[in-house]
Amino acid sequence: MNDNEQRTNILEKFYSWLGFSRPKTAISFLIISLVFLIGLIYYSSTLVKLINNQHNQLTILSEEIKKDDQIFTILHSKDIKVIKLKGLDINPAGYGKIYLSQKLNSGVIEVSNLPPSANGSDYQLWLIENGKPISASIFNVNRPDTLSYFNIRSDGIDSIASIESFEVTVEPQGGVQQPTGPIYLLGSPSEQ
Repeated sequence: MNDNEQRTNILEKFYSWLGFSRPKTAISFLIISLVFLIGLIYYSSTLVKLINNQHNQLTILSEEIKKDDQIFTILHSKDIKVIKLKGLDINPAGYGKIYLSQKLNSGVIEVSNLPPSANGSDYQLWLIENGKPISASIFNVNRPDTLSYFNIRSDGIDSIASIESFEVTVEPQGGVQQPTGPIYLLGSPSEQ
């Protein structure tokens, strides 16, 4: 038996072992199986991407719910104090409110009619305490015609009662250590 006959004999035994009587049938089956496998792999990778995308959206929604829950807790606090913010000459139609809870030592800022945040900039809320500005919130506004709520950070504040005024300025994206931009909203607890 020569090498070709021996290879043919081995292939025939292999095809027979697979359950095929003819080599062409076995090759067709293998090609169809390979195409099916490639399709299955593609479909699986598409499903994995879809699941990852859904997981990311779920994480974002979970964070939004957590933020909304914090805002809800502050807004429904029994000791809430409201400070009105007025728009200045740069944006007289703008307005807002600060909701402070002495008990929770935290608050919420509500803003409306502020121009959308320009590319590369954010709004920054400043609490003025003993003449010194303290950054309390960095936010951006995408829809100026709707009310937007943002949490106020109270770290670095001696007491909510010691706050002299509130300012909302436009600053470089991510915020700054000291106010540098124009003031869009201004309010003071003593004016309430």
